[in-house]
Amino acid sequence: EGETAIRVYTSPRTYYIPLVFNVRHPVLRNTEVRIAINEALDKPALIRDGLRNHGRPADGPVWPEHWAYSVPPRPFAFNPTAARRRLDTAGTAMPSRFSFTCLVWADDARFERLALVLQKQLANVGIDMRLVPSKGHTFRQRAAAGDFDALLIEMAGRSLSWTYMFWHSPTDVRTLDTGYRAGDEILDQLRRSGTDEEIRTGVAALARL
Repeated sequence: EGETAIRVYTSPRTYYIPLVFNVRHPVLRNTEVRIAINEALDKPALIRDGLRNHGRPADGPVWPEHWAYSVPPRPFAFNPTAARRRLDTAGTAMPSRFSFTCLVWADDARFERLALVLQKQLANVGIDMRLVPSKGHTFRQRAAAGDFDALLIEMAGRSLSWTYMFWHSPTDVRTLDTGYRAGDEILDQLRRSGTDEEIRTGVAALARL
């Protein structure tokens, strides 16, 4: 981009980058805490400072460019004041409300930059996110075993089969174990869907979780 003799063209990739929680964590299992974390995150700033403006906000487990994508009925908005109030109500006290570790894919510098911006934004509401860089097989092994508090990685989004693989509770092919089960029934229904309308209905139901 800094070379004047080269013209750069950009296009969206079929991936999104979630901050994934293990709901076995004694604090992260609280839905109100997870909502507060969403409220504490300034996504445009994450894209600007963490991804150098190469991206757009995502707001759910389905890639925003997927043909069946449905906007959540109540998208999360950046509101650190509301996040602090919600954390107070959830029983997490200042000055340091709670801490958790976050596995960060160490084979790509994008994730370290993004994780540092995430860490700073969460510290602004009193949450201590400690970064744990991890490479290749070790990262995948820990993700599949549920051996993490949170993790940061990109996930494929072109096909809903990837959505099922990532977000369904562990099956024979174990990719990620978050301890989360609330989406299993909807994901199973999506897998059995035979029409476009059934798929759109299932994706919309995922957006409401």
